[in-house]
Amino acid sequence: APQSQPTTEPTSVTAFTIAIDQPVYAGQPIWIRAADGPRGNIRYPFHAEAGDIGCNRLEVRHNGALLEQLPLRGTADLSGLLCGSAAPQGSPLYQLPLHVLYSLKAGTYSVRWTIEAPSPQPVAPKAQSAWLTFEVLQETPDRREAWIKNLLANAPGDDGHLAGDFLPSLIAAAPDARALSSFLTYLYAENPMVSGIAASALEEFPQPEVLRATAESLETH
Repeated sequence: APQSQPTTEPTSVTAFTIAIDQPVYAGQPIWIRAADGPRGNIRYPFHAEAGDIGCNRLEVRHNGALLEQLPLRGTADLSGLLCGSAAPQGSPLYQLPLHVLYSLKAGTYSVRWTIEAPSPQPVAPKAQSAWLTFEVLQETPDRREAWIKNLLANAPGDDGHLAGDFLPSLIAAAPDARALSSFLTYLYAENPMVSGIAASALEEFPQPEVLRATAESLETH
């Protein structure tokens, strides 16, 4: 059952409820959902960069300390409306990939989701959740292998779920060679968001391996 909790933020900030479906394991995808409340049109991905979450901010605490978010990498074009979404039609609503933003090992964490206004000046957030506590369980080699095989065997056929769910989930499989091969295949997708998310995912693999596999892929195609 999903873990969720009511918000207790001040009335000056609009509140909404978040959830993470349990169980979650270290080394597997962790998706956080805006489960209820005034969420707006949150449709990930916002640009062709897996780590870009638009005008949303996810904060994570562990043992009472805020964790540092992984840097936004890649060379995707981030121009245009900061809060606008370029996700293909059919992309899932109201979910963001926490595993792309933070590297979480087994343990207990808390997360808070803030929806910010598109302004260069500091302003009050448009909406904010309460802190949600969740558990990340220890992964086993057998469980990880079963998850990777199942994910690769059930790739969706539509661009929306490829860019907004499947490819970001597959990032958690890095540096598995099968995941790298799959990302290279989607570099040739006609939809620019699908190919862009696949390209940004290559940052998660050792670059010498990426260069070798990319050269082989280019020769094949």
